[in-house]
Amino acid sequence: MTGGSALAGKISRPAKPRKSRIDKPRAGGYAFLIMDLDLGPGARVLVDSSALVYLVEGVPRRGPAVSAFLDRVRSGGGRPFASVLAMTELLERPLSRGDRDLAARYRRFLADSSLLVLVPVDAEVAETAARILGEGTFDPRSRRLPGLRPGDPGSSRFGVSFADAVHLATARVHGAEAILTNDEAWRDVPEAPPVYLVDEVAAELEWS
Repeated sequence: MTGGSALAGKISRPAKPRKSRIDKPRAGGYAFLIMDLDLGPGARVLVDSSALVYLVEGVPRRGPAVSAFLDRVRSGGGRPFASVLAMTELLERPLSRGDRDLAARYRRFLADSSLLVLVPVDAEVAETAARILGEGTFDPRSRRLPGLRPGDPGSSRFGVSFADAVHLATARVHGAEAILTNDEAWRDVPEAPPVYLVDEVAAELEWS
């Protein structure tokens, strides 16, 4: 474990990061395979809260997939990072249920900057998140806001929520070369980097 908090400012940019390669087209987008993950030293990879849940809680199949993906990132000199919003999302359930052990596991993981760096939600991230939500809800053809799905305030026609927009904005502002999540809707957001899905990584590991 490293000492202190893993919270950091904006991550410094590597000199010339290499982008991952698209493997093959698939329904609704592209499949990105872990074997094609080709990142230069210092390249940044954003990890969504859902992937961290699978990893820390040891969810069968998905947990090992996240672990293998992050091992591949680190072995190439990449730097996994997440929005500090992930701390709120991860701690909400164990704290509401009084599960002190799980809450402590999440705190220990998030405090270790050798595993994951947390970055703050600053003004640039906040405005970028607002733009992502605005791009997804405003229809330039009709110049009207379409109705949102019941019970899903702040969601956009891209299918991303307020929290999703913050994570995607964090990836955009900090120059992420890839994202690990299990939400396919993130692939529909303009300017998003290559989105790797945990279930696809798990399937790939089973094939290999």
